[in-house]
Amino acid sequence: MPKPIERLRYFDGEYLRSDDMAAEQAYHLRMRRMLNRELHRFGVARGLQLGKSPDAQKVGIDLYIVTPGVALDALGREIVVEAAQAIDSALMLRNELQNPGQYQVWLCYSERPATPPATGFQACNLDDAMTRWREDFEIVLVENKPPAVTDAVNLPRAGLAGVPLGVIQIDSALNVLGVTKEHREAYVGVNAEEIDLPERDLKETKFRHATSPPNPRSWLTVQPNLAVLANETIGKDYALPDADFKTAPATTDIPDEGNLKLAASLFVKGKYFQWDPATTKWLTLDELLTAKMKTLLPTLMPDVQAGAESVVVSNTTTAGDKLARGTHTFSISSLIKNLDASTSRLVVGVSAAKLHGKKDLNTWRNNITDTLKITFEIGNATITGSGGNYTGSFDWVAGPFSNADAGDVFIESFSVNWVVVLKATP
Repeated sequence: MPKPIERLRYFDGEYLRSDDMAAEQAYHLRMRRMLNRELHRFGVARGLQLGKSPDAQKVGIDLYIVTPGVALDALGREIVVEAAQAIDSALMLRNELQNPGQYQVWLCYSERPATPPATGFQACNLDDAMTRWREDFEIVLVENKPPAVTDAVNLPRAGLAGVPLGVIQIDSALNVLGVTKEHREAYVGVNAEEIDLPERDLKETKFRHATSPPNPRSWLTVQPNLAVLANETIGKDYALPDADFKTAPATTDIPDEGNLKLAASLFVKGKYFQWDPATTKWLTLDELLTAKMKTLLPTLMPDVQAGAESVVVSNTTTAGDKLARGTHTFSISSLIKNLDASTSRLVVGVSAAKLHGKKDLNTWRNNITDTLKITFEIGNATITGSGGNYTGSFDWVAGPFSNADAGDVFIESFSVNWVVVLKATP
């Protein structure tokens, strides 16, 4: 059954004993450590670097130390190291090390009675009648696996809570050969759903490294997901004045929220997707580039097409020159959407003609009254349309008739070859 949370209630004339004073301290310890445990992830808060001593290196000695610092263990207890601690043979003997190998270095909380009563106030029948609890620490070297966190008993290897600092390599003479992980393994964290800024007009909140620039390089890891509701800048911020754009962006091009600025490189190991308004689909980078190139290439080079058309010669004429006239049209499709009509060209030429049958031809020849003069004329070749759907057209003249009254045409139809050069508007 959980122990209820109780604190002392004082009143005048109350009889107090040492148990009451101990209960007072136990209440504050319990609540403070619970707050530490619930609000923070255990780990190093400051210092506690595992590496070579700079002072020892000045005199040519390779002495490995744990630097001063502060940490929180998994039970919410504060561990304070006020002076550098040597990783030496004395520490290894205390940890009863006998074999070479790699050992994890753990910083663990410990406490012990300290400071005897003043002279004349000592109790003769109490051997441990000390007036203080000294909150201390112990450096524990563990092979292969860390100490288990099971309970709050302050034992060096059973039920021990600690903070990992790194790994050392030890030879058979119990000399430290090196540190395989010189940086801290675990950092103190914050358990919180929201972090409120202390002032409404505060412009930014900083997550800063103790040294600037960080050495060694460090990272801010977010797990599992990161949602930025406004904007994000990675690296040193920079302005985006309209003058730096070839075409100044419209207000809707850069919204107030959801923008990301990078001051350096971008590395993407997975796929890159972008929304394409034209297809209303999310496209991969390859699909996006393909779609863009289909649009871009026509603007860089002309679209040249060729084809053939058959023209049926009608028996109508608008002049007394015994020649038939008409206009022929045909369709042209292109990837060029914005046609530059001033530089695009359509060229048409006659390639073949089909005459009437032998009987009709004899009748035509018997009725001819003028000198035989066969005529083909092509003119006024134009291109019209927009959006990739265009119409090619040309005027034609063919003849002659056998006579104006009969209206017989020597030519039944003729074929033309055409070449079109479509250019996009720059």
